[in-house]
Amino acid sequence: MKLPDKQECDRMLRECETPEGVVRHCRAVAEYARSIADRLKSAGVMIDENAVFAAALLHDCKKAESGHARAAGDFLVSKGYSGLAKIIAAHHDLPEPEKLDEAAVLYYADKRFKEDKKVTIAERFAGSLSKCKTEEAKAARQKRLRAALSVEKLIKDALGPEFKDF
Repeated sequence: MKLPDKQECDRMLRECETPEGVVRHCRAVAEYARSIADRLKSAGVMIDENAVFAAALLHDCKKAESGHARAAGDFLVSKGYSGLAKIIAAHHDLPEPEKLDEAAVLYYADKRFKEDKKVTIAERFAGSLSKCKTEEAKAARQKRLRAALSVEKLIKDALGPEFKDF
């Protein structure tokens, strides 16, 4: 898979006029996601840690736009990074995964941060419930929460006693 290096990711974030607070979030998620990917790879899980890192750096590059995950994916396709676009396009809504892959790691890492502060899954989702004004929105939130908890369980199962809240 063709991947941008960190400098190219930084250039694309500037090109997208990504706000500095969102860039800080992306960088924090990227470091955490890479840490997870490295540990999973050491445990024998086939994960491309470079793809996870680049995807995490760029996952919110179009945050200001409606449907930002799809918009980011479309932007990356236009830059020739279609493999990366698929990972990023799933970071907002991920079906409950049956196995770990780059999209699942990005999804989980993103859900562990509120802005650039690492939080628990419970903390991350606690604040979003009050924003859900419809039953449809509440159901979507629950689906996202279940997916995040499913990925966390997969990570714990893969790492066994080595799992720590890193």
